[in-house]
Amino acid sequence: MEKIVKIYLKAFIGKNLGDDLFIDIITKRYPKEKFLIDDRAKYLNNENLIFYKKSKFNKLLGKILNICSCSKINYETIVSKTCDLSVMIGGSMFIEGSSKYIENLKEPLFIIGSNFGPYKTEKFLKKNEKIFSFAYDVCFRDKKSFDLFKNLSNVRYSTDIVFSYKNPAIKVTEDKKVVISVIDCDFKAKELGNNYREDYENKIVEFIEFFNSKNYEVILMSFCEAQGDEIAINRIMKKTKVNVSKFYYTGDIEKAINIIASSSIVVGTRFHANILGLLYHKTIIPISYSNKTDNILKDLDFKGKILDIKNIKNFDVFSLSDKDLKYKISIDKQIEQANVHFEKLDKYIDSKGVKNE
Repeated sequence: MEKIVKIYLKAFIGKNLGDDLFIDIITKRYPKEKFLIDDRAKYLNNENLIFYKKSKFNKLLGKILNICSCSKINYETIVSKTCDLSVMIGGSMFIEGSSKYIENLKEPLFIIGSNFGPYKTEKFLKKNEKIFSFAYDVCFRDKKSFDLFKNLSNVRYSTDIVFSYKNPAIKVTEDKKVVISVIDCDFKAKELGNNYREDYENKIVEFIEFFNSKNYEVILMSFCEAQGDEIAINRIMKKTKVNVSKFYYTGDIEKAINIIASSSIVVGTRFHANILGLLYHKTIIPISYSNKTDNILKDLDFKGKILDIKNIKNFDVFSLSDKDLKYKISIDKQIEQANVHFEKLDKYIDSKGVKNE
C-alpha cells in the first residue's frame, strides 16, 4: 500500500502574496501528500494543508525547551517530529538579525527557493554554513547566494520558484494599465539602513503623473498589509490629484495575479511583482530596495531600467522612452529552471510515498 507522506512546511505566513505563492505552488505540486503548517495560514484553502495551533501553553513549552536545551529547540521543532520530513520554502529566510529557527527540524530537511542575506558578520555566515551542511538539499534562487556555499556538495541554485506558477484560470491581456507595487519604507528602514520614504513616495507620485499623461490606468498594489503596503498607498494617494485605483491583496492569489496579468507595465518595488510581471510577459520597471532583486535580474541578463531606491530621487521618470516602456525579455528558460528546485524533493517523495504525477 502506498504511503501518504506528511511534510512539515516552514514558510513565511503573513498574507504576503509572494510567500503565499510558494505555499500554493508546493502544495499543488504534491496534491496527494499532507503538509503540516502553522494555523496562521488558515486563510489559504489548499486541501492538503493541515494546521497546527500554537497555544499559550505551547509557546511557554517552547521557551522552556529552548532554555533547558543546549541547542535551539522550540515547540515548532517538536511538532515537526510528527512528520516524515521538513521543507523550508521561501525567499528572504536568511537575513541576519531576523533569521528563523531551522535547527532541529525533522530530518531530512529540504531548503528551497531562498536567497542568503543581507548579512554583516562572518559568524552568521559560518553558522548557516553548518546548518546547510546537515540539510538533505539546499537550492538557492540566485547564483550569488550559491557562490557563498558552493563548497557544500548538497547546495545548488536555480531561479525563482514563482516562475513555475501555473494557473489556467489566469486571463492574460495587454490592457493600457500600469500596476505599481508599493512598499512602506518605514517598515523596511532597518533593512535599507536609512529611511527613504519621502523620496520614494514622491517618485511614485511622479510615476502616477507620468503614466496619466500617457493615458494609462494606474493601479497601486499592496502585496502585504502587515508590512505597511496599504499605509504607504494611502499616503501616496493623498499626494496626487490624479485619479488612481488601488488593489489590496488579502489572500486571494488568483484575483491578485489577474490584476498583473491584465496590465501592460509593472513598476515593481516588491520582488515578486517583477517576477510575476516577467512571467506574464509584461514590461517591468524594477525599483530595487534589496540585493535580492539586483542579483536575480543579473542572473536573467535583464537590460531594462532598474531604479535603486536609495538614489531614486535622482531619476527623472519623464525621461522614460517608448522603448523603455516596451522592453521585454523571454523567461522560457527560467520557467523550466524553476522546477529544478523540486528535483531532489520529487525523487525523495516518490521513493517514500504516493506518486504525484
